[in-house]
Amino acid sequence: MILLAFILTGCSSPEAQTIQSINALSFPARTSERPVSVTAKISSGDLENQYSSNQLIILRLRAEIKAARTDKIRTDEVFDTHTDVAQAFNALSRLEQFEALNTVYYSEKDIKGMNEIHQKLSPLT
Repeated sequence: MILLAFILTGCSSPEAQTIQSINALSFPARTSERPVSVTAKISSGDLENQYSSNQLIILRLRAEIKAARTDKIRTDEVFDTHTDVAQAFNALSRLEQFEALNTVYYSEKDIKGMNEIHQKLSPLT
């Protein structure tokens, strides 16, 4: 039985592992109050670089999942939470949430929040 589980785990595709990892990620906690001194030290270039880096990671992950899992799907597969397709759509939704959170952090000049997003997503690429 353990051998069967090992074989099945070993046979899963990289995309399936990425999808599982995305679905297991937690979102960074938002900190509504930041000291003005911290915000003043952050350059707009650093903010822009981190924002762009996060956006690029999200776009890559989204493209990888779409290419691997959303071709030739049936509607019932999307709504059955046990299918690979439903898990892929769940991961795509989570990536959209990370993207929205990245935009919020950028507008609030919260480099710490953007760094947390980067730390969570970059190992998946």
